[in-house]
Amino acid sequence: MQEWDKTRICHSCVTMFWFADVLMESEVTETEIVPTLAFALHAEALREIRDPQRRIAEAREALVRYPVVEVTEFVCGVPVLRMKEALAEAVRYPQSELARTVRVRVLSRFARPDAVAALYGEVCEREGLPIHGSSAGSISWDCSEMHLKVRVGPREEIHASRLGHFDEYPRVRRFAFPLPSVVEAVVRALLGRGQNKNLVFGALLSDLGRKPCMHPETAVTACVLWHLRGEWVGGKPKVPRSEEAATLINRLLLRPLDKPPIDITRNDAIWRDAAKVAHRFDRCRFLLQELRDNPFQKQLSTAP
Repeated sequence: MQEWDKTRICHSCVTMFWFADVLMESEVTETEIVPTLAFALHAEALREIRDPQRRIAEAREALVRYPVVEVTEFVCGVPVLRMKEALAEAVRYPQSELARTVRVRVLSRFARPDAVAALYGEVCEREGLPIHGSSAGSISWDCSEMHLKVRVGPREEIHASRLGHFDEYPRVRRFAFPLPSVVEAVVRALLGRGQNKNLVFGALLSDLGRKPCMHPETAVTACVLWHLRGEWVGGKPKVPRSEEAATLINRLLLRPLDKPPIDITRNDAIWRDAAKVAHRFDRCRFLLQELRDNPFQKQLSTAP
């Protein structure tokens, strides 16, 4: 526990209020606010660093462990983040440096299929994987852990007994990977397009970046409120109105910035807004945690 303005709260909450305070005075949108505040729960150490340049350097070093986000700017030493649309990585054969498949992780329903295919192509080029125009390869997918995973491989895998004979990937059709244009078409079909009723797996992915979005000050307050009071009841987000939570947010966030206070009356929509942001905030928090310290992080290609 730590004291903040004569109020004792946990260290992660102190960091959350610090990030929220900076975002309130910045030119940011909900697309950056939600992942930035989700990351605040992992950034307690940054608050103890007083030198701005050292804080930025430490933040950049820490963010290497979180490949699902990228920095758009630093404000008062606080990293403003955005979730990436997709990642691509090589998955290797056991006890071998040869790539067995390329795994593409699609994080956003707004991911551009051509950009995702370009990531796949970059991994193939970097790994020296053969691509053949007439090779169907093998493509499978699974939507779990709050993102879409597409596994792209050759038509035939190299048998374990033969792996030791190759220093580089054999450039023959039977071991060739499909064209990036094939991956693009598959990803486009998997995501779906247009209205929600026309989405396929896209309906299960993050909708950060949608329009219209929340007003920035509303988004900041809603995220903090969800973190403090939010709970899932029967699979639905609930935010019980609490005088204690309202007082805490007013005292530590809104009043110092001369912002209008929140209250627990039915006329104050911030409690409903907090429930609306729940899926986005918890999805960002989950992906930050789930894909942290990725063993392939130094070889990741990413879509902005």
